[in-house]
Amino acid sequence: MFNLGQKVMSKKTGLPQTGYIYGIVEGKPFSLNLANRGQLQSYNGWNQHYPNWPLKHIYYVMFDIPSRVISYQEYLQSIRANYGPDIPEEQIQAAYNQIPLELAATYPEDDLEVLE
Repeated sequence: MFNLGQKVMSKKTGLPQTGYIYGIVEGKPFSLNLANRGQLQSYNGWNQHYPNWPLKHIYYVMFDIPSRVISYQEYLQSIRANYGPDIPEEQIQAAYNQIPLELAATYPEDDLEVLE
């Protein structure tokens, strides 16, 4: 378990971004909330890399600099999984470029590592 204020970096999901933990919640209520809103599938990267993430903590991380919360590769895989292979990659890239930069994101416990 990590602590509030620790500097961390994501290992596999999102972009390799650094930031500070500013919130901690339990994974089960977080996952149930996503399921109730029909958004659990959008956390495909978490499900793929960390299938037990709902059993652990979820961390809110404030970035050092604004960033997209999903990598292009994750976005591309999500689009292909949800809509099939027929969408031209140029169109997917254009849509990805429209994703706003964020100051914070959530990460599963196993995706973070502490930086000194």
